[in-house]
Amino acid sequence: MIFRFNPTKKYTITPSVINILDKELSAERYQFNFNSEYTKTCNSFSAELVRILNPDNGIIDGDSLKKLIFPTGGWDFDVFISHSHNNLVEAKKLAKYLIMKKHRHPFLDNYVWGSADALLKEIDNRYCIHSNGKSYDYDKRNFSTSHVHSMLSMAIFEMIAQCESFIFIDSNESIDYNQLKDDNIKTLSPWLHQELQYARMLSIVSNRPINEQKMFAQGGKLQINYGINLDDFTRLTATSLKSLQSL
Repeated sequence: MIFRFNPTKKYTITPSVINILDKELSAERYQFNFNSEYTKTCNSFSAELVRILNPDNGIIDGDSLKKLIFPTGGWDFDVFISHSHNNLVEAKKLAKYLIMKKHRHPFLDNYVWGSADALLKEIDNRYCIHSNGKSYDYDKRNFSTSHVHSMLSMAIFEMIAQCESFIFIDSNESIDYNQLKDDNIKTLSPWLHQELQYARMLSIVSNRPINEQKMFAQGGKLQINYGINLDDFTRLTATSLKSLQSL
């Protein structure tokens, strides 16, 4: 697939700045309802999902599955918020501010897409049970994970490509500051690493297809860190964000 997009404007913001902005909104008594702003497009256990996972020919239609769980078409999102799942509260506050004060339509995956983990469980329960009937088959489980994470990976790329701006929430949850050496920033999240790399790529590359890549879930105490580069991201403060004419 060929994607066409404008160069992505990239920003970072800290939870403390977000909280300052949120307090200002609270003081002004803005009324906001997330359920009215975001409507989840799918139910992970819907009849349509059951139909897709039980095809007559025995082969699951990956395109239909991705479109159902991680849809990217027909949206008007214009800001991609990249955040640790542990910063979901701050991400919601930032989205609220961007909607109410900047009249933007930020993308939050938790409120739009289905759950990759729930999807994997549905697939694994149908296709990855070990012959002993008591556990999952290791190789089959890795194969199903690579498929689902590939779908999610490409959906993330497509959504970032559609957005005009990208905001990364820079926090102790998203960056491994304990391993900070010689200003080399690290993250333990493969997904944040991927989102940041996509944003940087989209700033300099146009009309080029990106190959799908396979990602595997972390388990147990396995930790892998990834170098990230925020040098070309603009740091947002409460004052600078409020004064931006075009985000």
